[in-house]
Amino acid sequence: FDGAGKSLPVLVAGKKKRNDEDEDYIQTNSEDSKEKPSPMKRQKIKKDKIEGHAIKHFKSGKHVVIDIDDDVDYDGELVIGNTHCRPNAIVDLIHELTQEQKVDIENIGFGGLLKMQVTVIQTKILSWLLHHFQEGSRMLKIDLMKEFTLTEEDIQDIFLLPKVNGGEMVIHRGVDKEKMAIIDDWKKKLNLEANSDIYVNDLEFKIKSMKQGGDDFKKFFVMYASSTFLAPVANRKIDTKIIKCFDNAAQIPRLNWCKFVLDNLCNDVHRLKKNKNNSAHRKGVSGCMIVLQIAYFHRLKFKGICEPYDLPLIQHWSNERIRN
Repeated sequence: FDGAGKSLPVLVAGKKKRNDEDEDYIQTNSEDSKEKPSPMKRQKIKKDKIEGHAIKHFKSGKHVVIDIDDDVDYDGELVIGNTHCRPNAIVDLIHELTQEQKVDIENIGFGGLLKMQVTVIQTKILSWLLHHFQEGSRMLKIDLMKEFTLTEEDIQDIFLLPKVNGGEMVIHRGVDKEKMAIIDDWKKKLNLEANSDIYVNDLEFKIKSMKQGGDDFKKFFVMYASSTFLAPVANRKIDTKIIKCFDNAAQIPRLNWCKFVLDNLCNDVHRLKKNKNNSAHRKGVSGCMIVLQIAYFHRLKFKGICEPYDLPLIQHWSNERIRN
């Protein structure tokens, strides 16, 4: 955005793209495309950094606490009624999966979700985090000394989702013959009428019945996880704009899901702030908002205690820890 508050042209796949309210606004910075350390390498680096900071603060005898109660500049203007991100939908479903189904989920790179415990999102701290989150630069900035940029690597550390260079998901917003054929095929497999929509509840019911797993199970689970949690929808209809990306189940672990989750989060934060004076838009916010909370807890909020660093980070957070 320029100084006058006007939006600037956005680059997509190396080409200029017009600014459209219905189109994605945020794209990954070029830095994200560079070769990054493996998750295990980053885990060791993270351990070294965390332990180093812990020793430094312990010796100084100071506790650096960064939270909403210490922020004198926070005006509480951005009010969040609720979120469409439902971690409880994932946790509840996982409890009913068979071992065969869990193995399939591991094999497509979504095994990190199986370790989730937390089922709630704290909306009070979320409003504060969104106030300080600059979706354009992807920076969570409390003040000059307390800031970090949210990256694809953070998403991978939190969930251990696939992050494949060159595996960018192509979003198909329109309707073509191929997309319609895929949707019709899904409806048949879900025993739905041809003129009906597909809701996440339809997927949940079918997933629970597919005890042996299989390719259709993999596709339905990924769509369910995306539509309820990773890139949640507002109306409980599945996100058909990504259905072509993984109708072939073999493609699922070859995609950059970390980029998809991060882009979707930033786009939804942008839409929320753009419409913050519209009460209808403030009733619910999409995007995987729990990412902001977990990244904040691990990267900034420090009370003299090292947070666990083994991956995925999401496994260390329960409802009680989130509330505290």
